[in-house]
Amino acid sequence: MRVQDGWRCLGGAEALDSHWTGWLAAARLLQAAAVAWPAWVRAAALAYPDYAARLRVYGRFEDGTLRDVISLTHERFVAGNRLVSGCNSTWPHFAACIGTVDSVAELIPMLLKEVAVVVWEPILPDGALWQAVSSWRGRGNVRTYTSSDDTVLELDRGYGELESQLAPNLQRDLRQGEKRLRGMGQLGFEVVAEQAAVAKILHEFLELENRGWKGQAGSSILGDPASRIFYGELAQRAALDGSLRLYTLRLAGHLIAAEFTVHNTRRLEVLKIAYDESLAKASPGTVLRAMILRQLADEGAILHYCLGRSSPWKLRWCRNPRPLHTAMISRNRLAGALAFATGQRVRQGIRNRVLKLRGRR
Repeated sequence: MRVQDGWRCLGGAEALDSHWTGWLAAARLLQAAAVAWPAWVRAAALAYPDYAARLRVYGRFEDGTLRDVISLTHERFVAGNRLVSGCNSTWPHFAACIGTVDSVAELIPMLLKEVAVVVWEPILPDGALWQAVSSWRGRGNVRTYTSSDDTVLELDRGYGELESQLAPNLQRDLRQGEKRLRGMGQLGFEVVAEQAAVAKILHEFLELENRGWKGQAGSSILGDPASRIFYGELAQRAALDGSLRLYTLRLAGHLIAAEFTVHNTRRLEVLKIAYDESLAKASPGTVLRAMILRQLADEGAILHYCLGRSSPWKLRWCRNPRPLHTAMISRNRLAGALAFATGQRVRQGIRNRVLKLRGRR
């Protein structure tokens, strides 16, 4: 029986498996959208029961074929219900939908019949979702604001151009670090993408991360059962759809640095990093990243190397992070105002104010 064309709710977590093939086809059709997005959502639903229980998957069919997909999470707030995009706001592309501007604009009225407010965060300012939200400014109650930033290294001009723009102390660390490491033994750089090799390399990666400060602080992946399930599932599913890359750097055969990344044809996202902290003076993680960037620049396919939201060490690599936006579309002005007042930006502002006042005492 042919599925009726147009947008409809496919269900919750159970919709992930029944429409998996359609998800992947839609993702490949619109390669400039999310990176490994179906794999990410499925892994999150398996690892985090609360997220799975609140998940709503919407799909648009055309000629009986799934063309556009978006996942939203259902929440309660003071003015009723709201739908929030993304399962993790650290990496902006995972909060984006697989869809075109016109199709997303068609979805908004349908969502506002179900809930009082729809929240999309964070949104890349040059993406289809931002264009769709912007097109709604004159037709409904829309609030937008800059919520964070996206640390992106542009590779379209080659590695030499990129290296010349790095912070001077980082350029020095790169030269001295690689020289020190090569003086200790043979260096081996490798990228692993095949599913057969993923389990072994991922195990080494997790052990390396756990031996460092994250393991001591209890924040490593191995220290959290849900995180272990999530990254294990994500690695296997991303390997299946061809979007996984595990980069490794070995010294005399021993793993000393690694990056867990996913990609599409244009954009590579760094999800997790690990390095041997006993070799910190030789900067193995920094040396590995330079090798990755050289390879990507030489290949010429991936143009954007993305480190996620900015922090001091990331700004050594990228001095001008791109702004990310949050958008709230509400059924009426009251619902929008209440949603904004209970949103993360306001809560963080209040928290910062309280901490500042405490510091004055």
